[in-house]
Parts: sequence; structure tokens; C-alpha cells
Amino acid sequence: MLKTLRKKLTALAACLTGAVVLSVCLISFLLIRNQYLESRRLAFRLAATSVATQWELDGYLSSGWLSANMEANDTRIALWENRIPMDYGFPDFDKAQALRELVPHEAGEEPVWFSQGALRCAWMEFSFSYGSRQILVWQDTAPEQAYLLRLGLTFGGIALVGLIVVGALCYLVAGRAIAPAQEAMERQEHFVAAASHELRSPLTALRTGFGVLRATRPEDRRTLELMSGEANRMSKLVDELLLLAGGGSLRRCFQPRPVELDTILIDFADSMTPVAEKKGVYLKVQLPEEAIAPVSADPDRIRQLLSILTDNALRYAPVGSAVLLSLVSQGRSCVLSVADQGPGVPDAEKKKIFDRFYRGSQSRTDPSHFGLGLSVAWELAAVHGGKISVSDTPGGGATFSVTLPMGYLTARNGVLQRAPCRAAMLHQTYVFSSM
Repeated sequence: MLKTLRKKLTALAACLTGAVVLSVCLISFLLIRNQYLESRRLAFRLAATSVATQWELDGYLSSGWLSANMEANDTRIALWENRIPMDYGFPDFDKAQALRELVPHEAGEEPVWFSQGALRCAWMEFSFSYGSRQILVWQDTAPEQAYLLRLGLTFGGIALVGLIVVGALCYLVAGRAIAPAQEAMERQEHFVAAASHELRSPLTALRTGFGVLRATRPEDRRTLELMSGEANRMSKLVDELLLLAGGGSLRRCFQPRPVELDTILIDFADSMTPVAEKKGVYLKVQLPEEAIAPVSADPDRIRQLLSILTDNALRYAPVGSAVLLSLVSQGRSCVLSVADQGPGVPDAEKKKIFDRFYRGSQSRTDPSHFGLGLSVAWELAAVHGGKISVSDTPGGGATFSVTLPMGYLTARNGVLQRAPCRAAMLHQTYVFSSM
């Protein structure tokens, strides 16, 4: 639970701090981008107007000056005099002719700034003593876009590294924040471990003493049976409370290993047959056609889980009816189900019956029912990485289903393989009853 809390706190803090880091990086990138583009546009305008000014003042432009200007400002220049092209031997004059036809308008002495695809263009015209002169300057913006892409990737990398660092720091801070709660839970688990011995010891002594007295005092047998029943009832309550109170210790004591659920199911049904017969109910076990891979589980805890669900089913199953224990596969999971033909669980109670100390309308008159059994079943399913649910049995009754992750990996000749399931008992239905 604390690990989940730590992960949630880390995720929350990382999201909030990460949003700030991303916002700062994004705003910084946009500001630098806008300033860079504005400086490039301003530099282009200055380069273009410098050509017009130089030509207007000196009356001529040398090819050397034009080449130096184009190289310094990463531009291309084309000139006309009285609408006649002035060929300086530059290779881009054909492109200049095509761009000239795209000039939006030619407004006398006013420069015209326009764009064509990835080109930034300027058209200028001025008069002199023998007519007019025209200038077309253009610049390829592809290098700018490549630079901005590299800049964006740099800021993205900075943001990613920042998120990783922030996440690590948040994880450490969250660990320190929940340290007092973890210490308190450890103290609680130590108390539960100590209390379990202190609580079970007197109950064991009482139950043993009742057994001795029952054998020596037959005239008080009824009273002793009532007292023994109450001691058993209290022992069951203590066991359930200790299991729920020591959830962390339950996980530490969890000892999973590859187990075959079909074998466990048949063995469990065999052991529960005498209990079912006393209630006038018989057990059925139904196994699937396909092979079920072994699951990683603690067999003792699986039997405890089945015992809770089966005991619950036997409590409400009508005399002469059957309680069905079944196993099916669903994708990468397998489902253990216990179905009875009793009164079922009302829809309004299906979400509450797994709460601690909740007693449904059918069990409130049963003094042996504490409202903890299904809570214990929920914990046992959770410790296996599974989940438990309840649904209506077709024809009436309740079906409790436990979904568990299926299969495990074994190494053979250095290759990981999924272990096969024993298929000796497939597609068979077992009825456990001597009635």
C-alpha cells in the first residue's frame, strides 16, 4: 500500500513540477525562436536596402561587391535597368525571372516584401537620370528551419532530462514523506505478530479444556458445546482480524511457486466433501477442455481463498443442490469460480460485500458470520495479483470469481519457455458426494 502511495505521490509531484519545467522550456524556446526570426528578417531587410542604397549613390555595383554581400547575408541578388536584366554571371537568374513575375505590385520607390514558399523576397525600384533600376533580393529560409529544429530538439532534451531529474527527486522526497507512516505500519505489524500469539494461546487452552470436560462431564455437555462453539467462533474472528490487520506481513510471508490449479481444486473439493454432506449439499468440479498453464501462487493461500468462498456458498445453498467449483482460462488469466444456487446477492450489495464488517441482508441473522470472510478473500486475491468479483448464477444464486495471472517462465537450454500444464484431468466433471 505504501509503495502504491509513494508512486502516486511521485507521479503527482512529477506532473506538477514537470508541467512547470515544460512550460519554462516551451516559453524559452518560443521567445528565442521569435527573436531569432525577427533578427533574420531585420538583417535581410538591411541587406536588401543596402544594395539599393549603394547602387543609387554610386551608380554602379561591382560583381565582387555583390558576391561579398550575398555571401555575408546568405542572399541572392538580381538587377534590372530600365526593365532589362543585368547579367552578372550569377546562376540563379532564371529563378529571379520567375520570382519577378510573382511580385504583388511595383509601387514606385516603396520596397515590396513578400514570401514564396521557403523564400523570403524583396523587390525595390528607384529612378535615375536615364530611367529606372529594379532590384530583386531573396533568401532561402530552409537553414533557419533546420536551426530551429535543432534548437527545439535541444530544448526537448533539456526538458526530458529535467523531467527525469525531477521524477527522481520527487521519488526520494515522497519516500521521506511516507517514512513516518511506514514506521507506524511496521510497529503495527510487530504488534499484530505479538498479539497473535497472546490471543491464540488462551483460546487454544480453552478449546482443549472444553474437549476434556466434554469427555468427563456428560451432564453438562450442552453447556460445554455452546462454550466450545463460542471459543471456535472467537478463534475464527481472531484469525481473520489478524490477517486483515497484518496485510503487510501477509505479503512478506507470501511464498509463491508454480502450482496447478486443477489439482488444487480437486484436492480441495475432496477435503470439503464431508462438510458439504453435513449440510445436504454436494460439490461439483468442472475443468476446461484446454490445457491451463501453472500459475505462480501460494497453494496454502489458494486453499484458504477457496475455503472462504466455498464456506460462504454452503451457508446459503439449498439442501439437495450443488455447489460448482470451476476453472476456466481467459486470455492470459485463469478464473476460479464458486457458484451456488442460493438466494444470490442483491445488486445493491454487490459492491459492498467485500468491505470489512459488512453483513448482507441474508447473513445478519447468522451469529457465526462477522462480515470479514469476503474481505479476507479480497486480500488473498490481491496478494496474488488477482481480483475477485461476484455475479448472478444462471437460474438463481451467486457466483464468486477469482481472476489470477496465468503461467510462469522456465529456462530450458538457455531459452525461456512457458511451462505446460498437466493434461491428465482435462474436460472432466467431478461430483463429490456419497449421498
